[in-house]
Amino acid sequence: MSTNEEQRKNTKSSELEADFQLLFESAPTPHLVVRADPPHFTIVAATDSYLAATNKKREELIGLGIFEAFPENPVDTSTTGMNDVRTSIERTLQTGVEDILGIQRYDVPIEVDGNKEFTVKYWSAIHTPVYDRQHNIAFILQRVEDVTEYVLLKEKTLKESMLNEKINSLSDQGEAEILRMTRAVKEASKQIKYREQELARLNERLQELDKAKTEFFSNVSHEFRTPLTLMLGPIDELLQSQELSATNKAQIEVLHRNALRLLKLVNTLLDFSRLEAGRIQVSFSPQDLTKLTSELAAHFESAVEKAGLKYIINCAPLPEPIYIDQNLWEKIVLNLLSNAFKHTFEGKIEIQLGWVNNHAVLTVQDSGIGIAAKEIPHLFERFYRVANAKSRTHEGSGIGLALVNELVKIHHGTIEVSSIEGKGTTFTIMIPSGKEHLPAHLIKAKSSLSSTEISAQAFVEEAIQWLPQEGSLLSKIEIPSQAEYWLGINANESKKAIILLVDDNRDMRSYIFRLLAPFCEVRTAIDGNEALNMMRQHLPDLILSDVMMPNMNGFELLSNIRKDKDLQFIPFILISARAGEEAKVEGLQTGADDYLIKPFSARELLARVKSNLDLHRARSKINAELKNVSKFKANLFLICRMN
Repeated sequence: MSTNEEQRKNTKSSELEADFQLLFESAPTPHLVVRADPPHFTIVAATDSYLAATNKKREELIGLGIFEAFPENPVDTSTTGMNDVRTSIERTLQTGVEDILGIQRYDVPIEVDGNKEFTVKYWSAIHTPVYDRQHNIAFILQRVEDVTEYVLLKEKTLKESMLNEKINSLSDQGEAEILRMTRAVKEASKQIKYREQELARLNERLQELDKAKTEFFSNVSHEFRTPLTLMLGPIDELLQSQELSATNKAQIEVLHRNALRLLKLVNTLLDFSRLEAGRIQVSFSPQDLTKLTSELAAHFESAVEKAGLKYIINCAPLPEPIYIDQNLWEKIVLNLLSNAFKHTFEGKIEIQLGWVNNHAVLTVQDSGIGIAAKEIPHLFERFYRVANAKSRTHEGSGIGLALVNELVKIHHGTIEVSSIEGKGTTFTIMIPSGKEHLPAHLIKAKSSLSSTEISAQAFVEEAIQWLPQEGSLLSKIEIPSQAEYWLGINANESKKAIILLVDDNRDMRSYIFRLLAPFCEVRTAIDGNEALNMMRQHLPDLILSDVMMPNMNGFELLSNIRKDKDLQFIPFILISARAGEEAKVEGLQTGADDYLIKPFSARELLARVKSNLDLHRARSKINAELKNVSKFKANLFLICRMN
């Protein structure tokens, strides 16, 4: 062979070897060649199709161990593809024969936006040993068939088939269910239509009842005002008389105070009936709010001082008059001051008037009992009372603050309350300046309705009655001679029955005290707590107690007494304004010996006191005799044993 031919042959052979590497890398089926160097099994070659299937570059794989390049998914521990590959490669290395793996799931690691993620592949792998010239296994050739699309399609087809079967299975049921539901919907529609008609009729009925209620309160309130006027007029004239005795004057003053209180309650009901009916008429006019508020606040000065509280009136001059309804403003101020006085037992009450952002700002602050945070949202609800709140009295309509809230709204103002339990409460009212926000026809308008203006005197007189001092009101009055028969005791007896009278109303305490004082020793308490403390020091022979009282009411007092072995035998008469058989039965079932309904006559009160005292004396006498008999029997038994 010539030199040129040999060179051409060598060149051709060299070109042919290069072509084999190119052909391997271009093979359409994914192939991977790993060195037989367990446990690493280093990758030495890979086809382009393998790189595409694994989303890898050749330089990222060559030189790495196969299990380093393709680790198991650490998140999904259910996949075992690479563990199965290791087993198959090791088996090929040990047996020297080709090993075939079935379809396996592989979670192949890939990078997405710099983050390592795993993509699911389904491969069928074949591992073939490659021997060197010394017949040793030098490499393992991995050939894989990518059946991912086939498996996913099969799973999808299976799911769709199962879904279709389920749909077909449910279809018949669904048709029957749809038919049943259609019938049910039709029936429900009929019921809904019927209920809507019923609700419409009920709504109309409720509106009629609400209108009737409003008219009733309005009419009754008007009817009450007429006899009250005829009562207050002559009472005022009598009080001006110089011929009255001290006893008679005291009785007439009681009449005057309670007539004013009744008028206050009637006017409050009338105001609410007008508000509900939308018939309250308002007349806004420019007022010197500083002067008006200061005058109203000054009326409470004597009552606050008698209660031992500090009273601060700080009403600064405002830059301009404020458009208000004078009568309604009086109700706002007086109700807030009355509320503060009712719940403040020490410290101070302060009323301030100032100017902030073109608003007149009224603040009434006290250092009273305070209000729990959960109670504040309900303060302005009608008839709402804070449970177990300490106060000077339980009396009241329960609509004072609700009325204040409505009257502030009429003035286009706002009212806010802040409070801390045990520290006190602050009410803040803001009334806008000017008149642009007010209806033009209500400015300086005259009201066609009779005024419901309540003089500050009614509020102050009522507040003073909440104070514990009895003073001259406990003076005795003349009792008819028959009263001694009713009570069954002589007014001159040296040892008189002790009666504990418990009532938060000062006039009621005074009235009952004057009836009983000539014949009994009467002690008074303003609530159940005070009564219990007094009883543990000196036992009474009989208890007369009102039901509705602050701090501890009559039922609670009775329950505490009946649980106490030292007090449970004391006769107990409940006094209540709740009339009717149910109220009486409830009182007796709680353990009361008797139940007296307000209003009651002096004769009835004295008769019930007499009967209960007689029963108590009889029981005491019987118990004493039984004790003597028991003692006699014990002594007799002892003598017999000695003999």
